[in-house]
Amino acid sequence: MKYDICVVTFSDLRYDARSKNLVQMLVSLGYSIVVFSITDYALSGTTHRFVSLPQNRRHIVRWLTFTSAVRSEISEIVFDTYYAADLYSLPAISAVKRKCNIVYDAREIYSELSTLHNSKFRQYILSAIEKHYIKRISKLVTSGKLDSAHLKGKYALNIPIYEVYNYPPNRDYVATNKIREHWNIPNNKYILVYQGVLLQGRGIVPAMRALQLTEQFVLAIFGDGEYRADLERIAKELEVSDRVYFTGNIAYDELHEWTCSGDVGLCNIEPISRSYYFALPNKLFEYMLAELPVVATDLPALAEVVNATKCGEVIPQDNAPDAILVALGKIIADIATYKANAKQANPQFTYEGQRDIISEITYLNLPT
Repeated sequence: MKYDICVVTFSDLRYDARSKNLVQMLVSLGYSIVVFSITDYALSGTTHRFVSLPQNRRHIVRWLTFTSAVRSEISEIVFDTYYAADLYSLPAISAVKRKCNIVYDAREIYSELSTLHNSKFRQYILSAIEKHYIKRISKLVTSGKLDSAHLKGKYALNIPIYEVYNYPPNRDYVATNKIREHWNIPNNKYILVYQGVLLQGRGIVPAMRALQLTEQFVLAIFGDGEYRADLERIAKELEVSDRVYFTGNIAYDELHEWTCSGDVGLCNIEPISRSYYFALPNKLFEYMLAELPVVATDLPALAEVVNATKCGEVIPQDNAPDAILVALGKIIADIATYKANAKQANPQFTYEGQRDIISEITYLNLPT
């Protein structure tokens, strides 16, 4: 049987906003799609192939298992376009021999991830893998202009490069007190929201240190990851654990309502890697969609959006606790204006606005 597009993602689509938004857009464009992922969660309108991975095994074993399984299956199906939604999916689709459209979404600077900032060897390995397989692609997708320029220069690319930003699908604001009611938070406390994977360098520890300096705020953390146990320990050491709430992963479709019930969104990323330095994460735009003012770090892409929209305050890259408090103080003093600015900017930053470029990326346009 022939399908239009094969999307391969080494992720769980319940929590992977970028892949989920892409697939749903492709369905709305009328494509026939097969999706390969690591869980059996399927999106409406697609044919889903779940790759069962060995539990409690090293990441590389799970990755190789996934790659082998996907390669075996796609060899029996004909597609016009193969879309690798991350670096870990690229080796699986690059083995396709016939003429087709091979798209690679370099959603991160993988060779310089924050988790690798102390491991030059692992950085080298990922860079070597990317360098090898990127030669076989037709089109490159990134999440921002800085990433595009970096990868084009690094690999001397002479192929079309597109930016697909981490914008959320449009949703209406939901008036709710979900966070406050769930944890019985007093009305005189302002709720700071962090959402995303729990990793070093995401600004969570500096935010906790800011909590030490005032009783005015609490912190709700939506997400999970390898750094969670360390964060829980640090919260106890800083004696703020009674004002830091961990939810674990929340399904992406449910997250917006939780976010709307906060007061300020945190996007105070620490520039511990080039990937973070260039970051323009989906949480920034999800906060804006929820009409939350934002505290963001003075990094090139982040600061450009926040300063242009006046939806929040920008703090220095060192993430000093007192600087975070100063920014929060400015926001709280005029929170209605910041919320109005976020609301006004929303239409610029929705995934639906990228429909034409996604159609162009996935359209099969082979050289004659």
